[in-house]
Amino acid sequence: MFKEDVRQGKLGKTSQFWIFYMDTVWTVLQCLRATKTNDLQLHILCLEKMCPLFFSMDHPNYARFLTAYILLLLNLDISHPGGNELLQQKGFSVCRSTIPGSRNAVDLTIDQTINRQAKSKGGIVGFSQNVAAYNK
Repeated sequence: MFKEDVRQGKLGKTSQFWIFYMDTVWTVLQCLRATKTNDLQLHILCLEKMCPLFFSMDHPNYARFLTAYILLLLNLDISHPGGNELLQQKGFSVCRSTIPGSRNAVDLTIDQTINRQAKSKGGIVGFSQNVAAYNK
């Protein structure tokens, strides 16, 4: 009841701001937890809670694309039968180790893989030492 009173502004604007801040941080942490544990339903719930934040922070592109993404996930059984079960079983995040809760989002995993490949031998490391490649 106390938190609801604070959310309604009964204890002032400062406390209302801080409870909003705490709720926002909690939503972001829950979204990270959903990715780390591959919990699709929690992922969708967190995205639904974050969507109004993008509108209020004047990020219309994020808000617009997040809305489309949420609708795609909610209607996955209709548009792609079996897709929901596939995401729940195989995952919407990638696990490259046996450590529980160490999953990463797919796009982050792709970035890490490409960066690691680029920095390995034959990648971009040592590129400037080859005169022909440097001139090209």
